Amino acid sequence: MFDGDWHYDNFYDSLRELIKEGLTEEIFSKIVSSWSAIDNINNIHEGSLEVFEVLMLTKSEEIRGIKDVEEVKLYRASTEEGKNGYSWTSDIETARFFRGYRKSFRIMETRRVNIYTTTVRKEDIIFYTNNRRENEYVIRKDSNRKIELYEDE
Repeated sequence: MFDGDWHYDNFYDSLRELIKEGLTEEIFSKIVSSWSAIDNINNIHEGSLEVFEVLMLTKSEEIRGIKDVEEVKLYRASTEEGKNGYSWTSDIETARFFRGYRKSFRIMETRRVNIYTTTVRKEDIIFYTNNRRENEYVIRKDSNRKIELYEDE
């Protein structure tokens, strides 16, 4: 049974269990609330993330938290290599916070962390959550998406 405890080592097994049980509203809520527990989503196998995305997109717009959204401007603090990620925010202050947070990692001493911006349509949003007050939009990855460097004041 999926218990909402997602980490790198059990993501794939949890996903298989989720497929077997079906994506109920209760399980969907657990997934959304546990998304933040995964420190670096890029450490999870890409195939698992693709299945996850397809499953999530089967739920209604209301459950996914995007009923009243048509299009939204988003921000992401990242290196150039990571700018096409899943997690974005609609709040520039949150993006600024994450830019500072990522810059504090020792590995980032030699890498530049910027804020990027993009605008996405409803159909590209997997889900929205504000469970950590980050106004987080989890979006589909798209190598053709226009992602620009945000000119911060």
